[in-house]
Amino acid sequence: MTIEELVYVLKRVNYLIQKIENFSGLLHRKVNSQHNSFRDDLSRLKSYKDEILDFLNCSWMRNTSLKNAHEVNLLGNMNYKYIFITKFVKKLRLAASKLTAFHRQYEYYWHRTDLLYEIWGYIQAIKSLENIGFKPIDGWIFNKGRECFDELKDGTAVTMVGDRVSSSENHHLLKIRIIYNQRISANKNVPVWTNGSHNWPDIRVDLYDTSDVDGSKTLIGMLVLDTKYRRLRNVEHDAWDQLASYLDQIKTSEKYAFTLKRYESAKNHSIIDFSKSIVSAVSILYPRIVSDQDDDLVQKFTGKDIIPVGLIPGNGTVDLDSFFNEQISKRIDRVDHWTD
Repeated sequence: MTIEELVYVLKRVNYLIQKIENFSGLLHRKVNSQHNSFRDDLSRLKSYKDEILDFLNCSWMRNTSLKNAHEVNLLGNMNYKYIFITKFVKKLRLAASKLTAFHRQYEYYWHRTDLLYEIWGYIQAIKSLENIGFKPIDGWIFNKGRECFDELKDGTAVTMVGDRVSSSENHHLLKIRIIYNQRISANKNVPVWTNGSHNWPDIRVDLYDTSDVDGSKTLIGMLVLDTKYRRLRNVEHDAWDQLASYLDQIKTSEKYAFTLKRYESAKNHSIIDFSKSIVSAVSILYPRIVSDQDDDLVQKFTGKDIIPVGLIPGNGTVDLDSFFNEQISKRIDRVDHWTD
């Protein structure tokens, strides 16, 4: 371990302290349990900061050349603070080398506003796809070499990969892009377009087939998830046109979809209809409150392609996992049929 590495760690610790203090101030009067969680983490980070500063201010450390790493190691092995910080740095490196885990502090993104529920819903969609076997490889917090958790901006996309076996036992390698809050253009010369007035879904899940031996990929389907921080009966009254527009009016073209050789026959015989929407299902993500009225509405939606999925903190993503599993499997079976 070098002094430069210590200074770098100190900068990262200071950055985290500043971020947590900002969030903690916002939540102090609103979510007491989450504020306690922030306070515990803040206390731990400040203790790390004090240990690093004490170590850097040791007399023998100040007299050691920054370039003389051997001397630092030799003297440091006799100092308990050095041993503590060395172990701390090793733990940081180990954590950074592993798949990013979602920290519990992301769970506070709920019950604040529609926007925060939307952000939290996006995170849950990624977690849910991980649960059913897809692995994040790129985008947002999964970018290699990142130094911090980037802000979730409109148009952010996370790429995941996985495989599925159709009911006819054909193997499909899939690539999925989960896109946050991106406007869909009316320009027909882009992969996905719409003439509908509702053109800004909260979460878009693009499905790509990458089964060709050369690794080529092609769009084969799309799912839309829209977060609604309200009762389901209010969604039915206020947002049905929006959800129906997402289901029926988002389209693509043969230039961008089903471009692999396995789909050529289906396209030549007009089995694949590009006049229809590429979206196979829309999910309503809402904070389900158990009530007879909501249960009746859920039954009313059964069998349709606009599907309510209750999603609240502490209840896991079982319903969302089921939605993804069912809809991705249905899409794979459908396109598999087109290649028979």
